[in-house]
Amino acid sequence: VDIMSPLEIKNRKVPEYRITQEFPLKDILGLLVDGGHMQLGKRVLEGYVWLSSQQVPCYGSGGPTLLDTVDASLVSMCEALGWNELENVLVESVEMLCKYRNTEKAVLLVDKISAASEGHRLRICSKMAKIACDKMIEELRETRQYSSAQRLSLYRKLLWLVGNYCPTIAPKFVTLAKNFDVDVVLYPLLTDVALRSSSSVEAMKNTLSELTTHCAQILNSRVSSDSSIESAWTITNAHLYQLTKFGNFLQDQCKHTFDWRVRKSDHKGFEADLRRLINAQEIRCMSYQPGYSGAYHFKITKLKTCRVALSALSCSCSTDTYLYDSKIRLEPRDCLRHSSQMKHQNDKAKLDAIKAYLPADSSLKRKAVDALGGDDDDDVV
Repeated sequence: VDIMSPLEIKNRKVPEYRITQEFPLKDILGLLVDGGHMQLGKRVLEGYVWLSSQQVPCYGSGGPTLLDTVDASLVSMCEALGWNELENVLVESVEMLCKYRNTEKAVLLVDKISAASEGHRLRICSKMAKIACDKMIEELRETRQYSSAQRLSLYRKLLWLVGNYCPTIAPKFVTLAKNFDVDVVLYPLLTDVALRSSSSVEAMKNTLSELTTHCAQILNSRVSSDSSIESAWTITNAHLYQLTKFGNFLQDQCKHTFDWRVRKSDHKGFEADLRRLINAQEIRCMSYQPGYSGAYHFKITKLKTCRVALSALSCSCSTDTYLYDSKIRLEPRDCLRHSSQMKHQNDKAKLDAIKAYLPADSSLKRKAVDALGGDDDDDVV
């Protein structure tokens, strides 16, 4: 304990090496808490937060990234010594995690220690939540992580903390969440039964209500649109490239990306052939190695869409010349003619489900099921 947290602050020393994830913080605090040595535990906590936040030469700093693994010991110390006693180090730990862009760790820490909060615990957890959630919203907006299903757990924690502990930043979260992909993120988030059952705070209910109305409006606009007309990928004068390896892809309005495993020395030639489309911002090309090793790939991504009748769709899915070429991968795999019908049915089912969560007020229900007046010609399939 004296090594980690000298009684005299002036005796603290910057570590020679960065504290790694293997540091046994959980075992150390567990021993002290189980033995009733809460003051020693507090000193270890303070020492760890300080040491892990120092800029170590050649290693940098990541902040106190292990704290979310010792939540049980933290709560035990706070309950024994009083939450006021550890307020400064708890708030500092969240600030340091955010400073070194480990904000998700900060959100996870607050989520773990904030359950059943009241009194000083509620006040301190609210202060920590506001710092962590505000920074997390800012980072998500910067990185535009709107369609990642892998982040759904984070979005759920973020919504719960904002609604229950820092409602003053709820408008920021609502603005962010309205950009979420409806199918991958927003609909699953709003139909989460466990999340809704824990939403007893008025601010949380209001946030859910606004996002539910927004989601219902989008779904209704989809359902109300003509199912025989769909957004498809488009390339101007695509027929001019029909003799190239990617000619069929450019003309096929169902396909979005073309990924070809091919030797790197050929990539510059492909880019030269496609220069007019690149300059016109109709496509984006990239040369890369999956996992930063192995064979190189050349990838083409279409950037523009148009509304087209399915009967007039330029589609070669049934005679796909790339089907038996293991070096080429096209996305999406499904034909737009078939996937659009399935998508329309799924949208209807989702709209029916989301209506059940709309406020009882009839005017809000009518608003939620009215079609949007805006034009959605540039929807991305």
